Amino acid sequence: MEVNAPFDALRDFSAIAGTAEYATAMIVNTKTPVNSVKEFIDYAKARPGKLTFGSTGTAALDYLAVQLFMKKPAPSWCTCLPRRAAALNDLMGGSIDC
Repeated sequence: MEVNAPFDALRDFSAIAGTAEYATAMIVNTKTPVNSVKEFIDYAKARPGKLTFGSTGTAALDYLAVQLFMKKPAPSWCTCLPRRAAALNDLMGGSIDC
């Protein structure tokens, strides 16, 4: 459906401030034998689909951050296990890898 608006949104508007910021951190289970991001990537690439990560759900910012991270070195090397409670509890308990 075409809309004839009296303005061009890309040309006539400009951003003046950010609307959100989101910080992320990579935390892995102590049983995962890695000490750096590079070691984690190598470990995960050697085990495609075997590692798990916790997030608050599909399309949540933490989920999207992991998906973006995985896209760069190698696609689909971790499986998301959505969590209702804090994923940190499951990480510390050993039921997820990162």
